[in-house]
Amino acid sequence: DARGAPVAWDRLHVVAFLGEATDVAQGSTVAEVTLTTVTGDIRIPLRAGIEVAEWAYDRPDVRARIAHDAAPSSLVTRVTGAVGGRYDTYEYRTTVPNPGGSTLRAVTVRATVPRVPVHVTRLAIDTPESPWQASPLGWRDASPDAARLRVDPTDAGHASWVTDDPDHLRIATTMARDARITISDTPYPGWRATVDGTAVPILHTDGTLARVIDVPAGDHVIDLEFMPTSVMLGRLGSLAGLAIAAVLLVRGGRSRGHVPPAA
Repeated sequence: DARGAPVAWDRLHVVAFLGEATDVAQGSTVAEVTLTTVTGDIRIPLRAGIEVAEWAYDRPDVRARIAHDAAPSSLVTRVTGAVGGRYDTYEYRTTVPNPGGSTLRAVTVRATVPRVPVHVTRLAIDTPESPWQASPLGWRDASPDAARLRVDPTDAGHASWVTDDPDHLRIATTMARDARITISDTPYPGWRATVDGTAVPILHTDGTLARVIDVPAGDHVIDLEFMPTSVMLGRLGSLAGLAIAAVLLVRGGRSRGHVPPAA
């Protein structure tokens, strides 16, 4: 969501991606972009496989069963994670031309499919004076600040990186009072957070991509691990398999050790 004083524009660029969207069919409308102009609203659909697509499209387990095509990409990032090893992730760009020359007052993106998050990483416009202007003069942009790690309020204390791996983040904090830690990056559904080993919720504010974690006063360690549902189910399946194998071994050992009574 971005809004402010009316601004002249030639084109709007929306950079976004889907999460947990493997089963979303080709062409399904997953979000609606509303452009509020001085003459009325313009509504643009974001459709799976056309304007936007799954972030982890090339991850092997996703690629094997994805129900929609890839869309035109804006950014490709190579990641290495616990699921799928090394693969490319994508953010997708769609461009909307100004159909009537009216000035733009606000842009809103609304997801339309339950349980399929639509992550908007950037809204930008081409103005008559400047192309790809990320934050039009005088506008309030809801996207996070440039700093990837920050404390709110800023005078509450200090936070620093200990580990910054693709599937594991660790942050050391020293706080004079209760505060919030904001991590401004591109998250994917499946991250879990702990503070000193105790599970805590990951909050999302204002529809941005920033992950927010509440931290109490004192010295603490925050861990974030990438553990999507597929990994959790895999681990449960492995544990169940080990338990069954252990039972079979015990039963087999008892059978081999049994001596029938003499006739």
